[in-house]
Amino acid sequence: MSNNASKRFNFLFLIDFSESSLEALNYLVKLCGTIDGAIELFYVFDSGDLGEESSSVSVLRTIETEKVKIKRKLNSAVEMIEAENIPATSTYTYGNLELEIQHKIIEQQQILALSKTDIHLFGTLSYYLINKCNRNILLIADEHPFMSGNSIVI
Repeated sequence: MSNNASKRFNFLFLIDFSESSLEALNYLVKLCGTIDGAIELFYVFDSGDLGEESSSVSVLRTIETEKVKIKRKLNSAVEMIEAENIPATSTYTYGNLELEIQHKIIEQQQILALSKTDIHLFGTLSYYLINKCNRNILLIADEHPFMSGNSIVI
């Protein structure tokens, strides 16, 4: 994994591995190649996804299983990004989706990037991102990909 400190633009990309999220990531990689950017992928395993597990042992087993899957997916995504000569890192956490993303945004000095299609999935976090977040946000529309020759104004 690369060091992002020397890049002009550092993006925090909220990833959920949906098709639209991966498509938006692909566009962000192209953008970073154009503007000297770096990407940190951030994934939250929402504790609400655990459902009604019957025991703490079962919960721990589920978390460990998911941890392996998440690491594998994130490592694969980082390798794909770095294959395009874009510095990339990844982090993940467990907990309440909205709170964990808010905490991550507060501690980082990056441009927040996410798929426009996925923003509805974040519920009240959408309100926070649009109305209260003190960060630059890049919403990437799936239907209008970045293509070489397009002008980009930042």
